[in-house]
Amino acid sequence: MARTVFAPAHRLAAGIRYIPAGDSAWNHDILNKAWEPGKEHEGHSLDPLHDYLMGDTRYDLGAQPLQDLIRATGLLDQQAAEVWTLRVLPFEQRVFVDDMIKRGERVKAHVYAFCHGVMKLEGASGEAGDKLAKCVEDLPSRRMSSDIDRLCALVGDYCFGVMEEIGAAVIVASRDLSEAEKKS
Repeated sequence: MARTVFAPAHRLAAGIRYIPAGDSAWNHDILNKAWEPGKEHEGHSLDPLHDYLMGDTRYDLGAQPLQDLIRATGLLDQQAAEVWTLRVLPFEQRVFVDDMIKRGERVKAHVYAFCHGVMKLEGASGEAGDKLAKCVEDLPSRRMSSDIDRLCALVGDYCFGVMEEIGAAVIVASRDLSEAEKKS
């Protein structure tokens, strides 16, 4: 029996805007339910949030089902959120990251993806966050080792663990199109 493939609810050309799951702008009572598909909150399906968290929407924060859920439940304070704008890694960098992961160098792959995939940071907190946001904004599209060294030093001052989480999001957002996405 053939399975029907439905077009995705997210926009393929939308910018990749990632809000870390640990951000205080999320309502964590709701967010924690959404890690498992098929959950509800006050009669609202949490599947749009689950899809966002898993990267199935390529972190399209403006996807209509997610925006409807945010409005209906108060899931996210969008004005207070730390939003990372990311880009899809070029093919050569994707291959390089995939090779690192295959060799068991997952953390190194995430840091590499972070350094090459982060484009903008909004809503960062404190002086260290402001410096990091400015550094990210000033990065050239083609990053040299000196750019990456400067970025890594500032991330260490802000929150070193963020490199792995954001890098993982870059990798997920950079994967090949799904069958559903190819249909749209």
